[in-house]
Amino acid sequence: MALSLNDSIARQKQLRTLRNDDIIAARADLLAPEDRDLIKAVVINGQSAEMIARIAGVRGSTLRKRVRKLLKRINSPDFIDTARILPLLNPTQLAVAKAHILQGKSIRAVASETNLSYHTVRKTLTQVRAIAAGVKNLKKNYPSLIGSN
Repeated sequence: MALSLNDSIARQKQLRTLRNDDIIAARADLLAPEDRDLIKAVVINGQSAEMIARIAGVRGSTLRKRVRKLLKRINSPDFIDTARILPLLNPTQLAVAKAHILQGKSIRAVASETNLSYHTVRKTLTQVRAIAAGVKNLKKNYPSLIGSN
């Protein structure tokens, strides 16, 4: 039995939402644990931001702003491109990319955490972004070589 047009449209929206939730959940796994838990609770599980804010002892508007900021970060091209190239990075590049680009820590905090100088962290971020741009360029020009990820 064929679906009516309205049922078909509703089904497509439902499937798109499921795919989007899977993408958001996969990207959230790359965030810091507290940010990952917040995104999964509010966006994936649909818990009320007001309820979570009350439990955390913060204002609802503060929590909603934090969720918007995290969603903006995980949907940014920089985040997506970096997530794609993680297997290609050396240990130092990986640590710096995860801390700064994926988890949103400041360059100064990353430098302190990794025992690298501020300028070394900046140089490493430049290298990471160059690798990401190179892979993106290869993917654009040679899609059969790179794949569709």
